Amino acid sequence: MRSDLQLSRFGSELYPLSSPEFLQYLWWPMALVVAGIATAGIALDRWRRKEEHDWRWFYLVPVSVFFLGLCFESRRASEYLVPLATLLFFHLLKEHRRWLGAAALVPLCAVLGINLVKEQRDAMRLAVNPKLQERRTLAAAIPPGQAKIFNCEWETTPSLFYYRPDLRFIDILDPSLLYFQKRDAFLARDSLRLGRRADAHGLVRGPFKADFVTCISPEVRPQFELDPGFRRLHPREESAAGRGGPVHSLYEVKKDAVKEFVTEFSYRVFAQATPENFLELEPAANEGTELKASAPSTYLDLSAKERGGVARCALVKPEAEEVKKLAGATLVGLGGGRNLRLWLNGKPLYATQSAYPRSLAVQVLVPLPRPLQAADRLEVLVCSSREAAFWGVSLSLWSEAALKSVCDWKKSGLAPGKKETAWSFAGTQAETCLGPVAAPATRQNH
Repeated sequence: MRSDLQLSRFGSELYPLSSPEFLQYLWWPMALVVAGIATAGIALDRWRRKEEHDWRWFYLVPVSVFFLGLCFESRRASEYLVPLATLLFFHLLKEHRRWLGAAALVPLCAVLGINLVKEQRDAMRLAVNPKLQERRTLAAAIPPGQAKIFNCEWETTPSLFYYRPDLRFIDILDPSLLYFQKRDAFLARDSLRLGRRADAHGLVRGPFKADFVTCISPEVRPQFELDPGFRRLHPREESAAGRGGPVHSLYEVKKDAVKEFVTEFSYRVFAQATPENFLELEPAANEGTELKASAPSTYLDLSAKERGGVARCALVKPEAEEVKKLAGATLVGLGGGRNLRLWLNGKPLYATQSAYPRSLAVQVLVPLPRPLQAADRLEVLVCSSREAAFWGVSLSLWSEAALKSVCDWKKSGLAPGKKETAWSFAGTQAETCLGPVAAPATRQNH
């Protein structure tokens, strides 16, 4: 399953322990197994001399050694090693009746006892477990009602369900249940977590039909922070929801589709594209057959439609009706792809300077030199290497009023930046609730 899911963090309880963890948690079973091996050698010598012997050593020690070895492969094997080591402990006490043998076990008993007392003392000092307190606060932030939760991580669901039994979750049992029963749903959520899907709102609102999202991963949270279909409810402070650190965030899902996104496209694939000629390709290049495509919500996933060659490049255009519907826009929301170039009526408007590592609905907002007209032609060249995790495009058209409206709903700041006239962009300038605004290039950048 790990091979099938590639980069996904799945079944972490089955993974091997790191060396520090191994020594911290399993040093005493390991010490008992070593003592058991030595004692089994003594018992074997007595058996050879036809003295009294105890056959229990000859199955208990090998089985303990077997599970100790398995602990190097999976931490779950410790659930068998610990009781076996405990049995060894009592057999060692019985075997070493002499004072010297018993004295050798006294330090082990003392260390185990001291460690147990320390753990109990630390637990008593914590009036409230901080993690559980955070989950309680998170549960209180969810409005009353039988809401459905899209949970990025499985492990938060048990405590949330304890505090809010009225809630429903995507998966609350072992994650493998979702994997085997609804594999498409499992892989869809995983692709979002891995940064391969730009349509976070369409995925959560559509197939999963969720009302809220809970998420801890600092890599996944920006997809909800910057998506116009989500509003953060917890934590309320902007600083607490920073992109680093284990912050448990809660987002409300917008019920309706975001109408600013283009969903009807035509596109042509450039089969002769290479990583070297990406910057030389032009919309007028006479290559490929024009095809029609619809984006389910906010993202046109080309990797699901076209295989491509060494470099996968496609020229994507919104249908005329889509441009007409969103005429008056002053900002183009560009995202979904790794390498993107934008033209307005055949004139270059924007080009990424480096490949985006994750697929977002809006990677950058590109200001238009004037409000978009119904007869205007927008073209986007989206390229990705064959080995890359995603290849697609997300296009949205925003007026100042629409952007202010969504940012007011998100309760996040809006700073669109000053207007310019030389619209060949490089880098970014002002930040909005959807992401950065492209900055015009200097003459040296042209």
